[in-house]
Amino acid sequence: MTASRPEWPAFMSPSTAARFADVSRRTIFRWIEDGLPCARVNKVVRIRMEALEAWLAGQSPEEEISPAARAAAAELLGRIGKGLAGAGKAGR
Repeated sequence: MTASRPEWPAFMSPSTAARFADVSRRTIFRWIEDGLPCARVNKVVRIRMEALEAWLAGQSPEEEISPAARAAAAELLGRIGKGLAGAGKAGR
């Protein structure tokens, strides 16, 4: 019996990206500082799987982000932001 490959999300947190690349979170943040493309909203960071795969393969991550990918990232980050805002209100 073979182990099934886990499903990786299109937009990953730094922790998930670290597991995907088999490196530490600190390395992911170093790569971001070195130019790995990511999306940031407030303190929430998301990395596109395609960008990380290109980075790992040594290709240029400067590729144009498609409008569909940009919209999907904005929607995801918006939902995360709303969840974070709601969590802050719950503690009052």
